[in-house]
Amino acid sequence: MSLAAKQKGDSLLAPVIGTWVPCVSVGQVVSAGMPVGVIWRAGKAIRVTAPDGAGAVIEYVSDAHSQVEYGQSLLRYGDDVRVESGVQHDQDTPDGALIVQAPMSGTLYHQSSPGAPVFAPPGVLIEENATLALVEVMKSLTPVRNAQRGRIARWLVENGEAVKAGDVIAWLNPEPKSS
Repeated sequence: MSLAAKQKGDSLLAPVIGTWVPCVSVGQVVSAGMPVGVIWRAGKAIRVTAPDGAGAVIEYVSDAHSQVEYGQSLLRYGDDVRVESGVQHDQDTPDGALIVQAPMSGTLYHQSSPGAPVFAPPGVLIEENATLALVEVMKSLTPVRNAQRGRIARWLVENGEAVKAGDVIAWLNPEPKSS
């Protein structure tokens, strides 16, 4: 079973009571329809997704395995960076392409280690919420995930280059889910 979280201001609220287990972390970008965690209730897992219109960098996540009430805050967005799905921020962005932004400042890597396969080579179909790249800050790696199923049209940042939070790092051509 899956339920969308309720949105109030810059917070996502619990749609039911139960035990909260997040699957997102501070600094991660969340977007509409993306799984943000699970609420266990009466022995059953209820997957919680971000509601339509959601999209931003996470500033706070409620503790894992905590009891939550209906309408209690599960996570809160930061004030600094808002993600607007499908908005073209660069006049050179190809028609229909979505932009992929760096969630934080650091060094961008296209693969988990030297010689490892590239996470998202251009032209290869990538499922929603898959890891596209990693941003390294002080030996800590944060995944860059895609908000929508699609194919990387072009990487705008090379492997090992520095990025700033909000930099456009790639263009993604969205593809609908096959039925």
